[in-house]
Amino acid sequence: LEAFAHGCPVLASRGSGASEQLGDAALVFDPANPMDIADAMATLLNDAALRQTLVGRGRRRLQSRTVEGYLERMIQALDRFEAIRFTWRAGYVHA
Repeated sequence: LEAFAHGCPVLASRGSGASEQLGDAALVFDPANPMDIADAMATLLNDAALRQTLVGRGRRRLQSRTVEGYLERMIQALDRFEAIRFTWRAGYVHA
């Protein structure tokens, strides 16, 4: 997200959570495959249009990641957890 804020195109390793956080705003590679890493770097280096596309997508992605949005998602998660926690109370019988 810091790279998005600085207007940098992003290369990122494909892994747990990467697609959720980065969406289509980053060029991803397999971190266990050296050729995939090299190919991604070469692609980014040689394709100015792709770099600009990724920068634009990164800025849009960053705009959707506001403090207010984060707090709202946290409140929703806690609200969902409240229903689960309710079932932990002593004496609750699941019908």
